[in-house]
Amino acid sequence: MDSKNRKESGGSRLKSIIRTPFALVTQRSNTTRTPAPSTAAIAEPPFGNQLQNPPSRNQFGLNTVFESNDPSHTIVDLVFVHGLGGGSDKTWSQPSNPDFFWPGRWLPDDSDFEGVRIHSFGYNANWRSLKPSPLDVHAFGESLVEELVNHPRLNSQDTSIVLVGHSMGGLVIKKACILSKTNPDFAPLGKRLRSFYFLGTPHRGSNLASTLKNILRALGTERRFVTGLEKQSELIRALNDQFRIHYKGIEIHTFYETKPTGSLGLVVDQESATLGYMEERPQLLNASHRELVKFEDQHDSNYRSLRNRLANTITKIRADRIGAVSPGPSARPPTLPVDRKPALTESDIAGKDRFPHTYLGTTDPRDVKTDIQQTRGRPLKESYGWILDHSDFRKWRDVEDTRLLWIKGDPGKGKTMLLCGVIDELEPETKLRKPDATSLLSYFFCQATVDKLKNAQAVLRGLLYMLVNKQQPSLRSHVQDRFNDTGEPRFADAEAWPALCNIFLDVLRDPNLQKIYLVVDALDECVEDQDKLLKFVLQEAQLPHVKWIISSRNNITQNLKLNDCQSILSLELQENAKSVLQAISAYITERISRIESLQSDASLYEYVCQVLHQKAEGTFLWVALVINELENVDSWDVREVVDDVPKGLDELYARMMEHISRLQRRDPEYCRHVLLAATLAYRPLQLLELGVVAGLPDAISSNAEYIRKIVNKSGSFLTVRNQTVAFVHQSAKDYLVNKGASTIFPSGPAGGHHDIFQRSLGAMTRPYGERILLRRDIYGLGHPGTLIDDVQVPSPDPLASIRYSCEFWADHLCFSNGENPERSRELMDDRRVLMFLKEHFLHWLESLSLMKNLSNGVRSIRKLLNTAQTQKVTNSRLIGFLQDAEKFVLSNRSIIERAPLQTYGSALVFSPEMSEVKIQQWQQKLSFINTISGIRSRWGAHQQTLEGHSSYVIAVAFSPDGKTLASASGDKTIRLWDAATGAHQQATGAHQQTLEGHSNNVIAVAFSPDGKTLASASEDETIRLWDAATGAHQQTLEGHSSYVTAVAFSECGGYLKTNQGILNIKGVSANPNPTTLNNQEVTEACFFVGDEWVEQDGNKLLWLPLEYRPTCSAVEASTIVIGCYSGLVLVMRFQTDNNC
Repeated sequence: MDSKNRKESGGSRLKSIIRTPFALVTQRSNTTRTPAPSTAAIAEPPFGNQLQNPPSRNQFGLNTVFESNDPSHTIVDLVFVHGLGGGSDKTWSQPSNPDFFWPGRWLPDDSDFEGVRIHSFGYNANWRSLKPSPLDVHAFGESLVEELVNHPRLNSQDTSIVLVGHSMGGLVIKKACILSKTNPDFAPLGKRLRSFYFLGTPHRGSNLASTLKNILRALGTERRFVTGLEKQSELIRALNDQFRIHYKGIEIHTFYETKPTGSLGLVVDQESATLGYMEERPQLLNASHRELVKFEDQHDSNYRSLRNRLANTITKIRADRIGAVSPGPSARPPTLPVDRKPALTESDIAGKDRFPHTYLGTTDPRDVKTDIQQTRGRPLKESYGWILDHSDFRKWRDVEDTRLLWIKGDPGKGKTMLLCGVIDELEPETKLRKPDATSLLSYFFCQATVDKLKNAQAVLRGLLYMLVNKQQPSLRSHVQDRFNDTGEPRFADAEAWPALCNIFLDVLRDPNLQKIYLVVDALDECVEDQDKLLKFVLQEAQLPHVKWIISSRNNITQNLKLNDCQSILSLELQENAKSVLQAISAYITERISRIESLQSDASLYEYVCQVLHQKAEGTFLWVALVINELENVDSWDVREVVDDVPKGLDELYARMMEHISRLQRRDPEYCRHVLLAATLAYRPLQLLELGVVAGLPDAISSNAEYIRKIVNKSGSFLTVRNQTVAFVHQSAKDYLVNKGASTIFPSGPAGGHHDIFQRSLGAMTRPYGERILLRRDIYGLGHPGTLIDDVQVPSPDPLASIRYSCEFWADHLCFSNGENPERSRELMDDRRVLMFLKEHFLHWLESLSLMKNLSNGVRSIRKLLNTAQTQKVTNSRLIGFLQDAEKFVLSNRSIIERAPLQTYGSALVFSPEMSEVKIQQWQQKLSFINTISGIRSRWGAHQQTLEGHSSYVIAVAFSPDGKTLASASGDKTIRLWDAATGAHQQATGAHQQTLEGHSNNVIAVAFSPDGKTLASASEDETIRLWDAATGAHQQTLEGHSSYVTAVAFSECGGYLKTNQGILNIKGVSANPNPTTLNNQEVTEACFFVGDEWVEQDGNKLLWLPLEYRPTCSAVEASTIVIGCYSGLVLVMRFQTDNNC
C-alpha cells in the first residue's frame, strides 16, 4: 500500500475508533439531559464588565474570555488549561450546549469572583491527526509561560495567578511552574503564581496512555505528548522530580474521579491524580474523567465543590491584598458552603505559644524546692535569720556595686536550707508573688544524684524557665528566636552551652529589667561543666542590676579571682561559727519538740538537747540523721542512743553501717544489695526497679511497700520521694563509694556491676504469669499500626520493674575496672548475651520504643560491639549479630519509634534476607504476614534514615570532618544532623538543630573548608551564612536577580560560587547586610556549574547540551560531577592552567 492510500485508510480507521481511551473521554455525550438554560436566560454581566467570546472555537494561545471594563480592579488572573484532545473552550463547555463556556458565563455573575479576569489557554493536543508533530508537554508548558509573560494585561499588573488544569493540562501547568521558577527571565511570573487546581491530572501517568500509544503506532504515527503520559515515563519522572522542588508557596488542590468512563474504568485513578504532598488538598468528585470539568448547571454538586474551593482561594488573595486577617465587607467569603476548616492566618501563627517548655522546663526549680522542704522540713527563721543581718548579706542586698555573695561550708552545714530561707525572704517582693513588682527572682538547686539537676546546662535552663515563663513573658522574644515552632532548639546539642549563655545574657541585658536576684545552691554538685558555670557566673554574667547568691562546699576548685563586687561568706569562719551554732540550736529545739517519746520527760528532753548541741559540731545533716533515728526509738532507749552516737558525719555513717550488719536474718544482706544498687545505678531507681537491680527475693521485689521497708532499714543513707529512691545527701553516697566500699562492694565495683547485669538479664527473661516478661506486644496493643502517641500504659505496667534493666544492662556488663574475666566469658558465643539477643532482641527494641528511649538501644549495641571486639575470646558470632543489629536499628529507627509493633512488621519484613536479626527473629513476625519475596539479600551501604523535615529534601552536604550532615528542604529550613548516630539528646527525633529564616525553598547547602560556616541558597533569592556550630545566623546576602540554586565555597573559603557568579565573602562581619553583589576578582581557579554553562572565575567556559543539564552538581578543585535528568552522571576533570 502506498503512503497516500495508507494515510487515507488510516484516517478512516481513526474516525471509526470511538471507544479508545482518551477518544471516548473527549467525545461529547449523546446522553439526553435536562436542557440548559438558554443564553438569553443568563443574567447580564455587572455594569462595566464585558464578556469576551473568542471569534472562533478552540483557539490556541491565551484567550481572555472575561475582563472588567476597569482592569485596575483586577486582583486575580484565572487561567483554564485543557487536556489531551481538548480545546480552550470545548473542554469547559456544558455537555448539552457545546457553545456554552461555563467559566465565562457563570463566574462573572458570581459576586465572590469580583476582580477576577478569566482566560482559557489552548494548544494543539489533537492526537487524532496523522500529521507528524514534535510537540510534547515541555513545549506546551513553554508556550503557556510565554503567553502569561507577554500578555499585555498580565504583564502590566501585579495580579495573583490561579491555574486550573484538566488531565494533561495539569502537567502543562507543572512544566510552566518549573520554567518560571528556574529561568531568571520568568522569575517575576513565578512570584505571582498563587494556586494550582489539578482536575484528573495523571501525575503518575495512566495505563490507558499505553493503549492509545499502541493504537497510534498501528496507524503509523506517534505523539510524544501521548507517550509522555505512560506510567513511569521519563516525562512523568522529570516533572515530578522538578515540581516537588519548585511548588513551595503555591496552593495545591487536586480533584479525582470516582466514576468509571464506560468500560474503560477510571481513566486516572486516585493514586495518580494526587501528589501526596503534605500541603496538598485532595478531594473526590462524584464524576467520571470527563465530568470533572463539564457541568450541566450551577446546582451540580461537582461544580459547587470546585466553585467553592476557587472562591475560597480568591477570598484569601483579596484578604491578603487589603492586609486583612479575615475578609471584610468588600471581600466577601464564599456564599456557597465550604466544608473545611479555614487555614491559619499569620496572626494565628504569631499567637501560638512557641515557648520551648519541654527544653527549658525539664525541671521546675520550685518543685525541687518543695521536694527538699517536704523531705528536710521548712526552713526555720530562727535557723537562717542570722544571715539576713549579716554585713556581707546586707551589702549584697543594698549596695549596687556588690553583685555576688558566695556562701561556702562543709557538707551538712545547712547551706541548702539557708538559701531556702533567703529565697523565702526575697520572694514576696518579686514578680513570683507580686505581679506589679519590678524585681525578678530565679533559683536552682543542684543535686549530683539527679541527672537533670547536676549539669551546667540544666542550671541555666532552670533559671531561664523561672525568669521568662513564670515572671516576665515579654522576655520570651530573647528565647523563642533560638527555637523552632515545635520547641526544638536551632543550635546543636554540642553547642548548647554557648547558645544558652547567649540567650541568658540577652535576657539579663533586656533594657526593661530593673533588678534580678539569682540563687544557685550546691555548685559543687554540678558535676558536669562546673568550671564553665563558675566562669560564667563570676565573669560573664556580672551586670549592675543582677545579684547572684551561690553556695558550695569548701573544696570546690576556684581558679578565678573574685573582684571587688564579689565576696565569700564562709560558715566555718569564727565570726560566723557562733551564728551557725545558734542556728543549729534552734533547729535541734524545733526537731526534738516533735519527738513524741520526749514530750512527757522534761529532764530527758533537756539531756538530749544538751548532748546533741555538744556533738553536732555545727552540722545540720548530722542532727537530722540522729533525730531520724530517735524518732523510731522507745523512750527508755533514747539516752543510750544519744550517748552512743559519735561526732562527725563519717563516724555517723560508719555507725549506720555497723547497725545494718547487726540486723536479723537476711536483712543485712538485703540492705547491702540495696545500697550497692543505689550507688552503682546510672540514675535514681524507682522502688520496683530497685527490687530487680538489688536482686531482692521475688516475695519482696514484687511489692513496692516491702522494698520501701528494706530501704528504711538501710541506715538512713537513702530516702524515698514519690516512689523514687535517692540518697539523703551527696555526702552519704560519697561515704559508700570511698570508706564504705569494702562493705558493700566485697568483689569491687566491677563485680557489683556484673551482678547488676546478671540480675537485669534474668529479670527481663523471667516468667510473668504464664509468659516471659519481655515478650511481643507486652502492652497488649493488638493493632500493629498503633502509634506511640496513642499508647496507653496498662495498669499494672509490666515494664515498671525492668525499665532500668532495659536501659542499662549493657552498661553494667561493659563497665571496666581493670580485667574482669567473668565479663569476658559473658561475651563468648555460647554465653548469655548472644542467647538473650537471639531470643529477645526484638522484644527489647519494642520495650525501648514503648519507653521512648530507643536511642539507648543504639548506644548499648555499639557499646557491646566495641567491648566484644576488644576481648580475647571466641565471639565472632556475637560480633556478627551485633553488627547486623546496629544496621537493623539504624535502618528502622524511625518506624520503630513511631509504631512499636512495627518492630515485628515493617522493620523485620523489609530487612535483607540474609540479616542475622531476620533469620533469628522471623518467627516473631506479625501473624498476618505469610511470605515475602523480592527483598534484597544483604544490607547495602545505607546506614540509617533521618526524618524530621516536613517536606522533601533538596540538597545535603557533609561537614569537612564528616561529623555533621546538613540537609536543605522545601520546608524552608536547613537541618543539621549527627552523622554518626542521628540521635538528638533533647528529643526523640534525630536532628541536632533546625536553621530557619529563608522564606522559600532551600535549594543548596555547603560547608566552608574549615567547617565553621554553613552557606544556604534559596528560591527567596538570597544566600544565608550560618555559624555551623551554634546555628546562629551570621549574614544574608541579597540582591540576586533570581533564584539562587547552587552554592559552594572556594578552597580558601573566601569566595562563594553560585549559579549567579562568584561572590567575595572575605570580611563578611564588616558588612552584615549587603544589598548589591558583584563578581570579584578571584585569586584561585574557581569552577562552577550553572543551569547551562560550566564557568571558571565568573567566565562561561563550557556550554551544556540539554541532555547534560544538571539536576545537581558538585565541584572539588578541578573535578566536576553533574547529575542529569536522564539519570547519567557526568564526570569532568579540567586543567586549571589551561588558557584555551
